Amino acid sequence: MWKSVKAQLYILFSRKSTCIMWFVMLVAMASHFMGNILKYYGYDASYMYNPLRLIYLGGNNYGRVGFLFMQYYPLLIVLPASFAYFADKKSRAIVFLQARTGRKGYYISRSISTFLVTFIIYALPLYIELALNILAFPVSLDTSIDSDNASIFDAVYKQYVQGYLLSDLWVYNKLLYMIVMIALFGIATSLLAVFAQCVSMVIRFKFSVFIFLTVYILLFAIGKIFGSIDSIEWSSNYFEYISLADLSLGSSVAYIVFILMLAIVNVLMIMYIVHNDEII
Repeated sequence: MWKSVKAQLYILFSRKSTCIMWFVMLVAMASHFMGNILKYYGYDASYMYNPLRLIYLGGNNYGRVGFLFMQYYPLLIVLPASFAYFADKKSRAIVFLQARTGRKGYYISRSISTFLVTFIIYALPLYIELALNILAFPVSLDTSIDSDNASIFDAVYKQYVQGYLLSDLWVYNKLLYMIVMIALFGIATSLLAVFAQCVSMVIRFKFSVFIFLTVYILLFAIGKIFGSIDSIEWSSNYFEYISLADLSLGSSVAYIVFILMLAIVNVLMIMYIVHNDEII
């Protein structure tokens, strides 16, 4: 199984679309980091944002690059790896791959490789920029102040940051918070990429362009359905969950539940695909 995953990872990272998205994410990270270097050069540390929030999805300071990424997020998710099954089927490589690993092994390893590639492309650059910010900016992680110039030990400040997702973790340890939130963002993004691929396995699209619409339709439908329920006070717009360490209308519980439910749906689709394919 793991040999198959490694082989499919190699194939995915050999594809132009995967390499292009990897390059784009690294360039976006680098340009945002250099922009912050130039912006805060010579600043008094007491007037700076916390360096942990300066990554390009780090809250209300994400800048133009982060805003563009958020706008096209549902479409960008599928580019690195979600087309892999469609490409295998079109090129007939699926016959060779299934012959080596079996049908069950192929579908499982294809889904695992899609998850891993998507996580690497979208989460790893954030971790790299986070590390660079810690090295580049002279603000102590223990004593730094946030953008509102309030102490992290101030009760008013703690009440203020309740709008953050997993706000208690932010107050407890900001570095740990960003590590966890980037991981959750990477997991959610990877599961959405696997979802798009699994849908293409179930429906068997004739044209690959339809794979682009799967994540967009899912996020749009969730936003419309839950947004129309008056008793729900939190936002179901994906924008509220991509921004890290930001005052938003998002719900921490809803975010975690969404990730768990998406994982369950993906597993169920894979089980259905394997069962249906074995019958055929």
